Amino acid sequence: MSTLRFYTCLLSLSLLAACSDTSDTSSPSSASATAASVPVAASAVIADDADKPQGLWAQFAWYRQRVENALKNADAQQADALFEQHQRDINTLLRQANREYADLLAEYSELMAASATHPRIGEFNALQSNLTAAGLMLRHPALEETDIFTAPDYYAKLFATHTSPAYRDYIHILARERATPEDWDVWGEQAAVWEGFVRQHGNSPLQQRARCRMAHKVALLLRGTGDSPSVDLENDTLLPEVRQAWTDYQSKHPHSALSPILAELATQTNPVINLETLPPIMQSLQLPDNDEAEAQCYYLTMSEDDPQVEQEQ
Repeated sequence: MSTLRFYTCLLSLSLLAACSDTSDTSSPSSASATAASVPVAASAVIADDADKPQGLWAQFAWYRQRVENALKNADAQQADALFEQHQRDINTLLRQANREYADLLAEYSELMAASATHPRIGEFNALQSNLTAAGLMLRHPALEETDIFTAPDYYAKLFATHTSPAYRDYIHILARERATPEDWDVWGEQAAVWEGFVRQHGNSPLQQRARCRMAHKVALLLRGTGDSPSVDLENDTLLPEVRQAWTDYQSKHPHSALSPILAELATQTNPVINLETLPPIMQSLQLPDNDEAEAQCYYLTMSEDDPQVEQEQ
């Protein structure tokens, strides 16, 4: 199940909500407010786009070269702002790329099955070459929703040695997540990593995004996805592999705030994780637990994870 479909499901079920720390009385009320909390504008160190070339693939290269040049003279705060700006710039181009190649991407399965005999294999090979040169990839190739996206380490290669520690860690966590197949144990480890980030970088403008991402992983660990629920739907019992993942999490992360929650759930023969029981769990973890900021969580994270979701400015 894609992250976009997962979040859409969460929104409709009201499982995600306010992403701010409960001790923060001045938390931004929109995605744009969080982006604005980066203290230095990227425009302070980046050239204008007067010489931007024509052509999609030339623009991918141009934006990358522009930010590489700007990073040479940027301090950590400026590099943080450059990351935010470059991510918006690249996602704008990704939206264009996915529109232009929508019909070709729709034939991905047929192209893979027919290989050299497919009449559009030449177009597809040319696309693959352009993607590689731009640091991009085809995502979800086994599903109908194949799209063009950045390679997992795209931003890490560009920014990780320039940004502040919080941004460095955030970028590396995303890079690892995007390169790792989804599974119960993986969701647990990712939840633990985001919990560590929240604790370590309490004053970072990335706090909200990190809490949203932790909530996402906790919900996955507890409930699974629409395609892979945590319970056997035939007899409404918790899957053995899920119970084992909960046990493994407690062993690996005994000091995590999630561990005692999992321990309590594990004592139940058939723990129930639903609309009534999940919000209190999120609240105890100081994670999204009400409806007010559902859209905020959605835009904060999905504007990074899916180029079709535009961040509010």
